[in-house]
Amino acid sequence: MTKWVLGTRDSAGYKVFNVRTHISMTDGNMDVDNLHLDAKNKTIVEMVMPDMWNDVIDALRSQPNVQVLEATPTGFPHYMFMDNIIKENSVMTFQGNAGQPGQYIKYAITSAGTTTTMEVTQTVQYKPGKVVAVETITVPGGSFVCSKWQYAMDNTQEFKQNGNFLTSKSFHEDITLWTAHGVGVVKSVNVTETGESTTQLIKIE
Repeated sequence: MTKWVLGTRDSAGYKVFNVRTHISMTDGNMDVDNLHLDAKNKTIVEMVMPDMWNDVIDALRSQPNVQVLEATPTGFPHYMFMDNIIKENSVMTFQGNAGQPGQYIKYAITSAGTTTTMEVTQTVQYKPGKVVAVETITVPGGSFVCSKWQYAMDNTQEFKQNGNFLTSKSFHEDITLWTAHGVGVVKSVNVTETGESTTQLIKIE
C-alpha cells in the first residue's frame, strides 16, 4: 500500500489529517480515504463504508433482470480510538453516533415472469483491542518502531426471500495492526476461516 496526506486542518483541539491509502491487490486496486484526528492522548480514525460493499450494489444494478429497491448504509462513519502511547496494553476502542455499522440491501429478481424480492442485512461488530507488543519492523516502505495491535470483528449477514427468513451467515476476523507515530498503519494481517491476507506499506508520498 501507498499512503499520502491529502490535507490537514485544526478542529476543536484536534489535528485533522485526510489520509489516502492506495491498496494494490491481485484482482485490482483500491483507494481508501480516512480522516485521522490526532490529539495529545488519542488517535481517532474515521471508518467509512467499505468500497467493496458499493461494488456489490453496482454488480446487482448491472444485472438486466435485477432492480435494486433500497441500499442503505447504517452506522457510518464509525470511529477507532487508539491510545497514543507506544506501550504494551494501550487500548483500542470503537464507537459511532449512529449505531452498529452495516448495510441493508433490498432488490427484486425477475425470471420467467416471476419476481422474487431479496433482502440482505449486514452488520459488523468491532471488538476492543490492545497493544500486545512494541517492536521494530521492516517493510518495503522502511523500518519503523511500531505498536502491535490485536483486535477482532464479527460480520453477520441475514437473508430474506419475499419477506421470509432464508438463511444467515457469520464471519469472524482477527486483525493485527502495526502502527507508527506520524505514519499510521505500517502493516496489517487479517485472518479468517478461509485464509490470511497481509498488507504492507510500500511508500509514503
